[in-house]
Amino acid sequence: MGSDADYIMDNMGGFDSDGLPNFMNGNGSGGKDNENHGTHSSARNSGANEYAGGWKNGMRNGQGALTFENGDRYDGEWKDNEFHGQGTLISNEYDQKYTGEWKDGKRNGHGTHSLGCGYTYVGEQKDGKRHGKGTFAGIGEAYEGEWKNGMRNGQGTYSDSKYTYVGEWKDNEFHGQGIKTWTNGDSYVGEWKDGKLSGQGTVTNAYGTYEGELKDGQEHGQGTWQSTFTFVTYEGEWKDGHYNGQGTLTLKNGERYEGEWQGGTCTLESGIKYVAPLEPW
Repeated sequence: MGSDADYIMDNMGGFDSDGLPNFMNGNGSGGKDNENHGTHSSARNSGANEYAGGWKNGMRNGQGALTFENGDRYDGEWKDNEFHGQGTLISNEYDQKYTGEWKDGKRNGHGTHSLGCGYTYVGEQKDGKRHGKGTFAGIGEAYEGEWKNGMRNGQGTYSDSKYTYVGEWKDNEFHGQGIKTWTNGDSYVGEWKDGKLSGQGTVTNAYGTYEGELKDGQEHGQGTWQSTFTFVTYEGEWKDGHYNGQGTLTLKNGERYEGEWQGGTCTLESGIKYVAPLEPW
């Protein structure tokens, strides 16, 4: 789910003003009382780093543009040598561009962050990470919803070429109530835990429908299976995706087999063992 792009957007150095070279933060010649004050250009201690814009008490304040030696450039508002207010930062690394709000040198508020590889995030940020509501899209996938500390958290919708998920998230994983629909028509409606089907839910696929409890992506606990392949119905206990425990199997012709199941085999009260028809799952 765009993990490389996620990392770049939330962990790339240089996309804030904390790392400005020392020679860009001190006082220099010119200005008021031998300090930088007002609006003018400055290129000190390096012929390749240049700032043009407002100064106040020897610090960058107001509107200004800073071009770094490597070609990166920030153009926007400043406060006490920090990116602060509206501004645009362009970085050669991964061909990044951010346009939006800043606070104390970090991305804060609403903005648009794009990568040259095709990924774009439009939405809220806090302390340099995606936080709040926003949309992340690119290379065949998209997420629209809530974020926390750079990860999908809360309510959101994700889609790619294989499936669509609508529901709750925790730390980039499906977690809570959610609906996942695959492009082949399969679906799951119910509870999730750490990205896996866990809890109460309903699975529907080409072979039938299961409604009941699940654990780690498999039928586990009490549940009912109605097969469109063998036309049987099983109602009872499950373990690790198999009939296991007390349950009843009803065949298409109405015959019923009730008893203790283990690995698809039922021991009837008469002592006879009955093997259920194989399901394609």
